[in-house]
Amino acid sequence: MDLNDLKSVNDNYGHHIGDEYLKEFARALKLAFKSKGDVFRFAGDEFICISLDTNLDTDTIQKDIGKNFKFESKFNGFSFGCALYPEDGLRFKEIIKLADKRMYQNKNFNTIR
Repeated sequence: MDLNDLKSVNDNYGHHIGDEYLKEFARALKLAFKSKGDVFRFAGDEFICISLDTNLDTDTIQKDIGKNFKFESKFNGFSFGCALYPEDGLRFKEIIKLADKRMYQNKNFNTIR
């Protein structure tokens, strides 16, 4: 997962507010993902969610994150990409690379709409 347009939050409100925005997203993500698996901050504004449940309802998770996100500025949303082990790869690096590729396809699709 990757936050959409974190740069505008940093530019408009300052990096200290951008850091709080990032923390609030992590809190909302953790709440939305609760018993479904584990959530990790990967780098910058990217997060990895690992779950054994292959039937995750990503629409519900997205709605829950939006509902749980409590912050002074508007939530700009996020983009995500999914990859499955072992179907999509046997190594962590392969799975992350494919999920990242799918995330950017999702981000570009949502930007165009």
